Amino acid sequence: MENKINVIPLNNIDKSILEFLQNRLRNIFKKETCILDKINVPGNSFDQSRNQHNANKILNYLIENLPSKNIQDISLAILDLDIFVPSLNFVFGLAVNFPRICLISTARLDPLFYTNFNYSLKSKSLTPGLIKKAIIFV
Repeated sequence: MENKINVIPLNNIDKSILEFLQNRLRNIFKKETCILDKINVPGNSFDQSRNQHNANKILNYLIENLPSKNIQDISLAILDLDIFVPSLNFVFGLAVNFPRICLISTARLDPLFYTNFNYSLKSKSLTPGLIKKAIIFV
């Protein structure tokens, strides 16, 4: 059976971003692509000293709570929070091979994230970066 791609919204990610990603992935990979029910990020993932969420804790939570019917699918969990792993200042995403699940953050893909830093951005939209990250993980 052909694996489908599941897009999992975390917290309050914008529905238009999810639908855009769903349509692009369906067109690129020619696979059934579904948007699953929203999952809330576990509270223990937030590191107050860094003002970021620990990507390992979120990914482990997703793995532990992934329904068995989705275990063979490709799952992309999308959130708009800034994430990190302990050895790095930030990450755009994190993935594991089995189950095939990845976490992608749109926080640093959003041009508004950098407005406080006076960076000049080439793109005014987060969608090109999001598609690139999703393709890499799929």
